[in-house]
Amino acid sequence: TVGGVLAYWRYAEIYPSTDNAYTGADIVRIAPLVAGPVIDVYVEDDQKVSKGDPLFDIDPAPYEAALRGARAQFDAALNAAGTEGEHLKAAADELEAKRVALVDALAEYRSAEHAAAPNAGSNAAITSALKSVHEAQAAYADAHDAFNEAQDKDMVVTTPTAKLRGAAAQLDKATGDRVKTHVVAPGDGWVSNVRVRPGAVMGAGTPAFPLVEAGDWWVDANFKETDLARIQQGQPATIKLDMYPG
Repeated sequence: TVGGVLAYWRYAEIYPSTDNAYTGADIVRIAPLVAGPVIDVYVEDDQKVSKGDPLFDIDPAPYEAALRGARAQFDAALNAAGTEGEHLKAAADELEAKRVALVDALAEYRSAEHAAAPNAGSNAAITSALKSVHEAQAAYADAHDAFNEAQDKDMVVTTPTAKLRGAAAQLDKATGDRVKTHVVAPGDGWVSNVRVRPGAVMGAGTPAFPLVEAGDWWVDANFKETDLARIQQGQPATIKLDMYPG
């Protein structure tokens, strides 16, 4: 017995250990950038998501109305500005086309999600629809960049062109707000504590649930001061998780 105690003491001297340790990871608080009632939720607790995957939707109706109003003001300003606004019109038309394509892709994904059996996991229809969503997001982002570049181009300074610039800025905001009704994952990871349900009213910036990022994870281990002298950078460490014995 004495020998065993001495052996254990010697082992502990050479290999410091602690039970006072916790895993850690970067966490992003998912929050909508526009306010309104939730109409669809696409994820469940502990679901793995990738960057750009749909998480939930805010009711787009008021943002659709605002977008129609902004487009009407933009079209009127275009008419008054004449040929000076042709490059803006082309960029705005492309932006709207890509936005509509994104809405259509999201609708297909929504239909595939609703048609899937509960707890059935991913299937070919969902995978294909999700791929289309990601492609539509990239195309919209490119069109949005092009519209921003068009807004920055020089025009002859007149009252009509000044009004056109203002109308283009309002159209840009209204289009962006409409797209922001689709809340998507900002990165790869796992969503947790998903308690948002259709009908819940969300404020802009109000956290809905966390996303645990799939990047680097770490362990915060608290050792006794008497052990620290034997712990050096670069030493191998063995980590055991209580929730996963063995």
